[in-house]
Amino acid sequence: MFFVYGVSMTIAKKEAAKKCSLYEGVRPKRRELSPAEYQAKLDEMATAKFETMKPQKLSHSLSTPSLCAQYIELAKKTGPMPRPARSLPQTYRKG
Repeated sequence: MFFVYGVSMTIAKKEAAKKCSLYEGVRPKRRELSPAEYQAKLDEMATAKFETMKPQKLSHSLSTPSLCAQYIELAKKTGPMPRPARSLPQTYRKG
């Protein structure tokens, strides 16, 4: 079995949403963020997470390396690329 590894903005947003708080400040002066402020904070955290992410498994198991290449090409066509993709060596590992 073969897998495609890489970084994904979708995964970065999910991880940022887990850590992003709806509140700002400490107890006596704590206030709730407005939806626009929360979204800005969430986008900032997601971008920072995306920049420092380690490659993760993006695909389900694929049977041949050529299917991995097709998956990569399809992902490049359909997914937004907020920054230049890091080039990773193509390695094949049966798993």
